[in-house]
Amino acid sequence: MVANWHLDGDAIDATGNTAPATSSGSPAVRFAAGQGGAYGQAASFAGSGELTATGVPVDTTAGASTTVDFWMKWDGTPNVIPFAFRGAAARQSLWIDPSGHFGLCTENNSEVYGVSAAVTATMNNTWTHITAVFVNGTPSAFQLSINGVPQSLTLYGGAQTPLNARVDPTVTIGGGGAGNGWRFAGSQVDEVRITKGAVAPWNIADACATTTRCRDSAYAGPTDILRAGARYWTRSRLHTARNDYWTSWANDWIETDSTTSISISVNPNVDFGTPTLGTDGFASSTILVTSDDAGGYQLLAHDSSNTTGLTGTPAGTVPDFQPPASAPAAWPASSPLGIGFTVRNATGGRLPKWGATGPFAESDVTNNLYAALGITDVVLHQRTTYSAATDTIVLTTRLNAPTNTPAGTYTGTVALTALANP
Repeated sequence: MVANWHLDGDAIDATGNTAPATSSGSPAVRFAAGQGGAYGQAASFAGSGELTATGVPVDTTAGASTTVDFWMKWDGTPNVIPFAFRGAAARQSLWIDPSGHFGLCTENNSEVYGVSAAVTATMNNTWTHITAVFVNGTPSAFQLSINGVPQSLTLYGGAQTPLNARVDPTVTIGGGGAGNGWRFAGSQVDEVRITKGAVAPWNIADACATTTRCRDSAYAGPTDILRAGARYWTRSRLHTARNDYWTSWANDWIETDSTTSISISVNPNVDFGTPTLGTDGFASSTILVTSDDAGGYQLLAHDSSNTTGLTGTPAGTVPDFQPPASAPAAWPASSPLGIGFTVRNATGGRLPKWGATGPFAESDVTNNLYAALGITDVVLHQRTTYSAATDTIVLTTRLNAPTNTPAGTYTGTVALTALANP
């Protein structure tokens, strides 16, 4: 973690990496109770007030990922920005556009890569946890989670601008930066954190269930109030006859003992034999996930072999089908674009990003959407409830190697991880 603003009465970075964020505009940003005294304070915005921090030690390397997470209570007014990277090298923000779409804007074509207005409307006047993963130079790899749930993203408006899609040591909370407007007036932001790398949303959604805002719990008897396997952040309270005095939230968490079990198996391995170049080939593996975690699980995958699709021996490569797994796309029939993947069917229904509910035939290239698997974990499937039976996820591999692919033996390895939700 490179920055952590609790916003409990001040804008001090709890990591000590940066000077306190400063308020600009009028009126000045004030700190007020977020949801009542038990929740600590939050930054409350009005007029043109916003917070700016400089010198944040983010990773500006091309292709590097950065995770930003925070709580916000949005008053329903569109065309506002709760968070932005705003410096000489970057112009990207989290924008609720005039139509109500919410997500990444690279601020050149008034575009949003994010969720629909209907999804945004569910956050109106409600404390909501936001997790955003930015990838330097690749805005199409942006990831957004709301209350710990990864979202299926759509590009609204114009084209993205990769040159602007970079993190910067200067960040703005509650607006688009000095002179740029889009103030978060009438709304609140709390517990803003910036972390190097792509952090899974269920690992950083604060000390509470991902669908409710964090709050302090008073122990009221022998009943266990801590859920097994969950992570909790702590702070201290001095109680007097007139006031409660709170310390800042601790940077580190405690994790309760867990008896949760989770297992995963996959069969069979995919073998295309001797494929015909320029011709579609399909093969499927069945993934079985069993868990007794009440919060469900996330099934993750990445290419653990290399950064390209398949590597040949003695030479040659088969490329990845280009869309990232965060945004699967249509792959026309008989198009020699390499290797890609789709979740064709899954217990509880596959995620919307893979296409319509289905299931559809293995060779149905109209209703199944495809994506590449890179070296960073992405979500194949998720469940938010407990299932007594074993869940079945069908992962289909599609291969259509370019006609100039050299002869050889081509291999690749997909690593699968099942994580119980906290």
